[in-house]
Amino acid sequence: MSNSCSSFFCFVTSLNCHKKPSNLPLTKIQHITFAFLNDLLGKKDEDRITDLTFENSEAVKDSEDGKTIRLDLLVNKAIGERINVEVEVINQHDMPERILYYRAKLYASSIYSGQPYIMLKPTIMISILNSMCLI
Repeated sequence: MSNSCSSFFCFVTSLNCHKKPSNLPLTKIQHITFAFLNDLLGKKDEDRITDLTFENSEAVKDSEDGKTIRLDLLVNKAIGERINVEVEVINQHDMPERILYYRAKLYASSIYSGQPYIMLKPTIMISILNSMCLI
């Protein structure tokens, strides 16, 4: 595992444990995130991720009885592409369904009423699991 991967895993694991990594400055968090995502996604040269923002990682319910989701890490690239990174240490035996549900919610939320479907932005889901998951 590269240094960027191990640093990023520690960072995301702290998020997953609901501990805010407040001791890390935003530039350090961005640097770790850039390195990890570029390494993992094989981004090179002009395709490298060089700009991103961290989004609110809790999606509000669509209806009163709807499901709220809390994402471990959600980043938005400058071109609009969204990347969600989920870290699961304990196997809840529902990852294929959760991955599909989270991706569908993120993908659908990238356009608004009246916009054509061609405006949908790419959504990448990355799951770091402590168990086997076949999709």
